[in-house]
Amino acid sequence: MAPSMTVGLCWLLFGGTHVGLATRTVRGRLVARLGASGFIAFYSAVAVASFAALIGSFAALHDQGAPGLALGGAFRPALLGVVALGVVLAVAGVVPYPSSSYALFRTASRAEPRGLERITRHPFFVGAALLGLGHALVAARLVGTVFFAGLAAFALGGAWHQDRKLLAERGASHAAFMERTSIVPFAAILTGRQRLAPRELPVGALVLGIAAAWALRRVHPNILAHGGAYVVIAVVGGALLASLQAWQRAGLRTRSRVEQLLGPALVLIGVGHAVCTLILFPDGIAAIVGGGVAGAISLDSPGEAKAAFWFGLFAPALVFMGWLASHALVAGDRALLGLLAWFLVGTALVGIVVMPVSGFWAVLVVGLLMLRVATPRPCAVAERPL
Repeated sequence: MAPSMTVGLCWLLFGGTHVGLATRTVRGRLVARLGASGFIAFYSAVAVASFAALIGSFAALHDQGAPGLALGGAFRPALLGVVALGVVLAVAGVVPYPSSSYALFRTASRAEPRGLERITRHPFFVGAALLGLGHALVAARLVGTVFFAGLAAFALGGAWHQDRKLLAERGASHAAFMERTSIVPFAAILTGRQRLAPRELPVGALVLGIAAAWALRRVHPNILAHGGAYVVIAVVGGALLASLQAWQRAGLRTRSRVEQLLGPALVLIGVGHAVCTLILFPDGIAAIVGGGVAGAISLDSPGEAKAAFWFGLFAPALVFMGWLASHALVAGDRALLGLLAWFLVGTALVGIVVMPVSGFWAVLVVGLLMLRVATPRPCAVAERPL
C-alpha cells in the first residue's frame, strides 16, 4: 500500500472515531451502557490509540513514496510564515481554553466574546488548519501533503462539529455567541458584528506561541524521532492538562479571585520555565534530543546538556503542583494546600538566597498567597457576653 494511502486511512480512523463517537446518538447509547465516566475513559482510550497510530505511521513513512507539491521560490517563505502563524494562534488559543466558551464543564457560552474570541471563535482550530495548510503545500512527499491536508480538514471539521454540538446543548446562548463571532479571522470585525479589543488579547499566550514556533523550528529535524513519541506525548499531555484546568475552574467558580488564580499561576510559571529552557539552553536541548533522550546524559556530557535537563525538570513539577493546588481547593483540603504552600515558600527562599536574580520570586509570591488561603481564619462572630 502506498504511504499516502496508509496515512490517509489512519486519518479516517482517527477522525471518524473522534467525531463519530461524539455525535449525540452514538454518545447517548454509549453513556447509557457505560455510564458518563466509562464513556470518557473509552473515548479517551480510542482517541489516544488511533492518534498514536496516525503519528506513528507518518513518522515511519514521511520520507517515502511519490513527490509532493513542494512549492518553492517566493511561495516558500510565505507558506512558512503561515505555518508559524498557525503555531502562534494554536498555542494562544489553547492556553486560555479553561476560561473560554468551549471549555469542558461549561453550561453556557459567553454573553460577550472576549480576547481572541473577537477575532475568531476557534483560535486553536484555525491555527491548526493554518499549520496543516502551510505544511501540505511545501511537503516534499505526497504522504506529507496527505497528512497535513488531513490536519487542516480535521481542524476545520472539528470547529464545525463543536459548534453544532454546543448549539444542541446550549441553545440560544451559543447561537447568540456564534452570531457575534466568526470562524474566519477578523470576519466578524470587518462585517461590524464585533470590535477589536487589543487590551483583552492574551499577550502572554501570544508570546508563548511565538516562543513555541521558534523552538519547533530549532528541533524540527527531530520532531518525529522515536516513532513520533514526542508529538503524541505533547498533544495528549496538553489535552489532558487543558481538561483538568477546565474541570478545576468549574469547581472554583464560587471561590475568590485569588483562589482561582493560585493553581493557574503555578502552571503558567511551569510553562514559562519550559520556554526559558528552550531559549537559554538550545544547544543542550539539541544534544539531548540528538542523543535519543534515553541515556543521552552521562558524566561526560556537555555542561549545557546537564543544565538544560535540570532546569527543564522544574517545568512539569511546577505544572503538577499547580494542578495539585487547584485540586486541594476544589476538595477543600486545607492541610494539603498548606503543606504545598510551605514547600513552595521554603524552596523559593533557598533559591533566592543562592540565586537572587531568578524566577524564585514569583514562586515565593504564589507560596505566600497560598499560605494565606490555607491558614484558617478566626470566626468573626462576637461571643455573647455572660
